[in-house]
Amino acid sequence: MDGSYHRLFPIYYRKHDKTSESSLLSIVWIVHPVVALFRVNKSQAHSIVALFPVFWKKSSLCNGNDKFHLSLLYIVPRFGFIDYAIEESPSGDEIGMRFYILLLYFLAREDGRTYVSLIYLVHPKASLLRGCFTASKSKLFMFPFIYYKRDTAKLKMALSIVWIGNPRFGFISYWSQNDGQYTHFHIPLVLWISSIDEYYQWGVFWIACAKASQSGNPFTNQNLPNGCSRISSVYYPVSLFMYYSDGQNLSHHLMPIYRYRYKTRDEAAVLWVLLGAVYLLDKQDITEFRFFYRWIKVKSSETVFVLEVNPFVSIRRKHGKSRVLILGGMCGVKDSTYGSGSTCNFCCIEC
Repeated sequence: MDGSYHRLFPIYYRKHDKTSESSLLSIVWIVHPVVALFRVNKSQAHSIVALFPVFWKKSSLCNGNDKFHLSLLYIVPRFGFIDYAIEESPSGDEIGMRFYILLLYFLAREDGRTYVSLIYLVHPKASLLRGCFTASKSKLFMFPFIYYKRDTAKLKMALSIVWIGNPRFGFISYWSQNDGQYTHFHIPLVLWISSIDEYYQWGVFWIACAKASQSGNPFTNQNLPNGCSRISSVYYPVSLFMYYSDGQNLSHHLMPIYRYRYKTRDEAAVLWVLLGAVYLLDKQDITEFRFFYRWIKVKSSETVFVLEVNPFVSIRRKHGKSRVLILGGMCGVKDSTYGSGSTCNFCCIEC
């Protein structure tokens, strides 16, 4: 052997190999010199200095990259109460880094990502506060109090306060898509505010939500930012007060006082008052009014006119034909065509 070798069990051990340019020094060792109270191990590939259980330090060269690892208050090498590790390229650029204080703090950087954890159990992912950051994404949460996520590449953002399970269903939640083209904010059972393009959806004292498809809607998804996908559906609240608009539909109500709905495509507007006690329809050339369904009914268009005060009188005119009924039809007059004659009845007897 080209080198030297000294041993005084179990106090002292020293070995030096000139061929491999390696050496090992151990003070107070058990079973094997590597298991020692104090150890210095050097070779062409690495250098290790350890004082059990105070610190363990290793410097090495792997695939041309410099690696450094330091553990303080350790039981097993590379796993200390305080631990720091870093890898650098030959040019000095950082490839990866990790630092932690066991169960209290964790920080790591690799592949362009940065991870941060505060107060964790077993694994840093199971932490009270955790963050993940890249050039285009940011994610931070403190379970179950705060959740924040932002993706600048996909132009999305979400924020929730007091959440369990899905952060979108937090006590207070806000999210946006397509750089604010579609936004949403809610406080459960109290307030709902959302928007798509310049159209809004409001709700006060809501208990659930419903979905409205945007497929074929010519008023939304018209000026999308580059790389953004269309919004296929819009959610709106089932609430005491509700306002909904998406360009082709407009609806608002205050239950049970009134409800109003307008469809742009059909040019139709409908108004209900007191759960339908008063009903009003305005659709293109048709106007219709009802009171308590058909107790009083008035309908008018270019070809039709209807007036009913049930059960007293009913007047109907349609396409040149007219009819007048009294007391539910006991008495009445029918005019088949203008100027061609008419018939009447009295007590259901035609005369």
